[in-house]
Amino acid sequence: SREGHTSLPHLSDAADPVGTVANGSRQLRAQVALAAIAIEQEGMAYFESLDADELRLSWIAVDGTVLADTAVNAAQMGNHLDREEIREALSSGHGESARYSDTLTQRQIYVAIRLADGSVLRGADAFPSLLALVPAPDKGSTVHKDFSVLPPE
Repeated sequence: SREGHTSLPHLSDAADPVGTVANGSRQLRAQVALAAIAIEQEGMAYFESLDADELRLSWIAVDGTVLADTAVNAAQMGNHLDREEIREALSSGHGESARYSDTLTQRQIYVAIRLADGSVLRGADAFPSLLALVPAPDKGSTVHKDFSVLPPE
């Protein structure tokens, strides 16, 4: 990692044998980082302009209160201070986890970034949508862990 920057923890290869989480979280990290810049510049106006179909984002206060969410009414959401990725982001600036979401009733990966004001921006994506990013290989092709594809022999 570069001096002054903390790299995000990686999820276990044993829990993700084909690398889906690692590849998906890399993309999610980039998306959350870009959204964080925009939110720090434009605040709630930017957040409210987001298309919920593009990316699920949650904006979380230092005390764990959900300030805004692109998928669910924030007022109906519980405190998020106990979420692993939120705790990590509050303490180190970045956090990442994968677990089942009771709110969305599906397994999600989460990436969180602490903003300049101490609040946290968290992005989430479902495992199935991550798999949809990978084109189906031709019959007989070999797909490697890094999603490179060798054609059939």
